[in-house]
Amino acid sequence: RMSEYGVLNTTFPRNLLVAIGRQDVLFNLNQVAGEWLPPVFGVQEVSPERLYGDFNSGTARKLLAPATTHLLEPVDPAVVSETVVWMSSALKPSEASRIGLPEEGLTYPYREIMMLLSVFSLVGLTFPVSTLISLKPPGRKAVGVEHGSIKDWKIMVIWGALSIALLLPTFPLGFSLAFPPVLFGSSIAWWLLTVAITGILLIMFVIPRFSGVSLRMRKLMVESFKWQEVSAAISLFLMLYLIVYLIDLSLGINLWIFVPIFRVLRTPARIALFLTFIPFFLVFFYVEGIYLHVLREGSGKSGFLSEALAMGRTIGIKIAPYILIMALQYIPMFLLDVKPLTSFTGFLIEFLPLITLQFTISTACSWWLHRLTSSIGMGTVFNTLMFAWISAGVFPFGAFG
Repeated sequence: RMSEYGVLNTTFPRNLLVAIGRQDVLFNLNQVAGEWLPPVFGVQEVSPERLYGDFNSGTARKLLAPATTHLLEPVDPAVVSETVVWMSSALKPSEASRIGLPEEGLTYPYREIMMLLSVFSLVGLTFPVSTLISLKPPGRKAVGVEHGSIKDWKIMVIWGALSIALLLPTFPLGFSLAFPPVLFGSSIAWWLLTVAITGILLIMFVIPRFSGVSLRMRKLMVESFKWQEVSAAISLFLMLYLIVYLIDLSLGINLWIFVPIFRVLRTPARIALFLTFIPFFLVFFYVEGIYLHVLREGSGKSGFLSEALAMGRTIGIKIAPYILIMALQYIPMFLLDVKPLTSFTGFLIEFLPLITLQFTISTACSWWLHRLTSSIGMGTVFNTLMFAWISAGVFPFGAFG
């Protein structure tokens, strides 16, 4: 087959290992093994896990098909283990038959765990620091709420349904309106902005008719974005960025190796990109703050356990719809070997684990800052800056050229 690397055949590239998960929604394994790879492997049909050719002549070929998804292929134990052995065999063909993994195995799973913990640890620094700048009595009713509240399950259904329903139709919008100009990042930005606009229209024109909730939006917005809350949120964000920057500058260590979603913005283009994401995320997190913290009825209980449960309940309202969609997709995949959604739609589901992780963090932050200030403004600004930072550092340029 023709590719950007050249014409693949039985001798080029040398010693080729192909890894495709059986649950990879972008590829049909039968088509790959029966049509695409046979000319490259020099056989009529390729059998997964079987070694073809030999390393000495550079014709070694193998198709690896572990039970994993497109997203998890790079960290799947079978893929990682086979890759290590394969590279060793390719570099030392005379020893290929004797090469194996050491008895103690690979350490990369521990690295992935520590990377995840480091993400939570870095963001978690904002919790104790923010207690020093508590601005209002906790639990005070938000200004702009006339009366009424909405039950948690209704909030989850409304906000979750909006997020899930608008994901598919708005994601291609980012490819046609390539602004911010990064692959997938523009789609995420337009998706969240569309969710926010739809959500605010529901608050203004639909929800009051069925719930009795009355909001004075102008008063709520003015109260939310007092200079104290805005400056405090910016200070917390700058603290996190300064930590990453100083470690990178003084120790010569790229902290993103340990905290992969937070990277130093090294170029003017990346800094400009950071600024372009801010309007999208600011609107989204403000509207989400209304749903998660203003429209809901507070528990009125204090104490560590009660507050921990309140935070967990808020996070659950936010991420439960994503978990449900992932369960509907992945449970049939792994138990029945059936892919409910494939192609582009199935590929979008691959984003949900990463999105869910980031939304868990942002919801915890917004709940905590709302608890301290009785306002959604501080959490809105902090999450906006944090998500703009993540997006400006992670998504690749040049995809729309």
